Amino acid sequence: MSTNKKYRHITKTERLEIAILLEKNYSYREIAKAMGRHHTNISREIKKNSANGIYTLFDDNLEPLTFRRFLQILYRLRQKILELEHTNNLEALH
Repeated sequence: MSTNKKYRHITKTERLEIAILLEKNYSYREIAKAMGRHHTNISREIKKNSANGIYTLFDDNLEPLTFRRFLQILYRLRQKILELEHTNNLEALH
């Protein structure tokens, strides 16, 4: 038995769409429906390209260790920005 299913890789544009919809708190199923994809494809994509809960838009072409290191730096920067915003909010209250 042969099925004639055609598989498509997720494009850079689709990755951007996923990132935007995740920021808007869409579920995996809602994202999949909006993109015309199966929800498991979306789930796999997000798991594959996330670190520390942050979804990234990169290709698979980056070397894994370099990519992992970049994600660690990005996570630390994001944490620092959140700390600075929190500090600024506290200062504004006084």
